[in-house]
Amino acid sequence: MSDSVSWVESHLKVTGGAKYAAEYHLPGVAFGVLVTSTIAKGRIKELDTGDAEKAPGVLAIVSHLN
Repeated sequence: MSDSVSWVESHLKVTGGAKYAAEYHLPGVAFGVLVTSTIAKGRIKELDTGDAEKAPGVLAIVSHLN
């Protein structure tokens, strides 16, 4: 073992004063969402992304087809 380490941000974290990456809002930032199958062992026969493509804020649908 080694000596204990003093973390500078520890006090801020335990008192609720620390800012985390998710709390910074930058203009023009896009986020991705991974949607996985609800079936563990199966084959994709069809992929209907029509409703998702029309949803507000959606920039692209990326799948194994493209």
